[in-house]
Amino acid sequence: MATYNAFTNQMIYVFFWLAGYGFLAGVLLSDRIQRSVSKQSRKIIACITLTVSLVIQLLIARFGKANDVDLGFFIHWGQTLADGGFYHFYSQVSFSDYPPGYFPVLWLLAKMQQCFSLQQTQVIYFLFKLPCILLLILAAVWIGRRSLKQNKSMSREQLCALALCAFSPCLWADIMWGQLDIVLSLLLAASLWFLTCNQPIPSALLFTLGFLVKPQGILMTPVYLCYIAKEVVCAIRKKQWNPLPGIAVGLVGSFALYTFFTMLFDRAKGNFWWILQLYFDDVNSYSMASLGAFNFYGFLGQVGKGTNVMIGFLTADHFSTLMIGVGVVLSAFICFVRKDAFRYLSGACVLYIWIYTFAVKMHERYLAPVILPLILLYVLSRKKFHVSIVLALSGACTVSIMRALISYWQNINTDNVACSIVFSGVELFAALVFTAYELWPGIRQVRTWVVKTSLDPDHIKELVKTE
Repeated sequence: MATYNAFTNQMIYVFFWLAGYGFLAGVLLSDRIQRSVSKQSRKIIACITLTVSLVIQLLIARFGKANDVDLGFFIHWGQTLADGGFYHFYSQVSFSDYPPGYFPVLWLLAKMQQCFSLQQTQVIYFLFKLPCILLLILAAVWIGRRSLKQNKSMSREQLCALALCAFSPCLWADIMWGQLDIVLSLLLAASLWFLTCNQPIPSALLFTLGFLVKPQGILMTPVYLCYIAKEVVCAIRKKQWNPLPGIAVGLVGSFALYTFFTMLFDRAKGNFWWILQLYFDDVNSYSMASLGAFNFYGFLGQVGKGTNVMIGFLTADHFSTLMIGVGVVLSAFICFVRKDAFRYLSGACVLYIWIYTFAVKMHERYLAPVILPLILLYVLSRKKFHVSIVLALSGACTVSIMRALISYWQNINTDNVACSIVFSGVELFAALVFTAYELWPGIRQVRTWVVKTSLDPDHIKELVKTE
């Protein structure tokens, strides 16, 4: 009998991945050829798309080999919560580097395991992967509905957005791994959607819940600060104070939500900010420029190497700090200068991708949470360019995740194989092109403003006539 090994597992995943994308290609190709497809028919195609995605994900979750260490921690944490409650959780487990936002779900899953007396390891693994599968389908439905709201009819663009979400390969790979990046991705996308709709209260609550589930969510803080600063400045200039109460309620609600999760655990006795400290302690425990991430450091062949390597005349640590600052400035420029309604979503995507690309201590999976916000950006902008960015980043992220899983399954070091350089180059190129593309509308507006303020009225009229 053939041995169930990493290669077998990889082939199972590749088969499902190709089958899913084959179905996606068929949907988009048939839609392109049959432009007269009715609205009702498109809705049927959308339902079939979601059903096929759900079936494939369930098969991946059931038969795909997981990362036993990470999934084992989730199961152990859930059982500890079910047996001993929340308050003494961190003192009862030997290790936990996760904030408590997802712990209620782990508690519920462990209670279900006890209720149904589930003993088989693969069945328990399947149970703990199930919420992420359902959330990905929920995300696809939500993306589809947001698309429908933009156009009032199911068009080819809406169907494409829904399918991109339902068949996202890096989020599928995350299901095989047994991680929670889809949870953060959905929370960030929903929060940024409400921010785009100028609804700060639900946006703030979802953002807070996001970084309570996965600490990477805190990277988006500068975007929300830009929103608050811009709204306050506009309110002062126009003497219209209507937005400020909503912002105040959102801030108070976020603080209350953070306080609630903080006080659930006994660690709050020593430090009210222990959740943030948990995040920074986790980051400081890493000592490598890239922890498998296909980014700038992967392109330089620095995967698995220390942060003290030299990038020009700076160490990787100092270069990372500098580039994070540059990313914040670029994101703030987009948020403050651009006039379109989705500027905050655009700024958030640029900031997240920029930090993943140039910051040290990035894991391969850390790129996955930006996929849903990018698809949402395509929904709002309706520009095919964003589809190509989604496909490029999703593909590079998928390969990096699968490389890491194969390395784990076979217990070999694959840090700097040839594909690492190639796909790191793809991710780096996509990040730079995307940043330039999102900056250009703001640069044009600044250039127009400079021209108008530097020329006298007669020259402006002459310029208008010439154009």
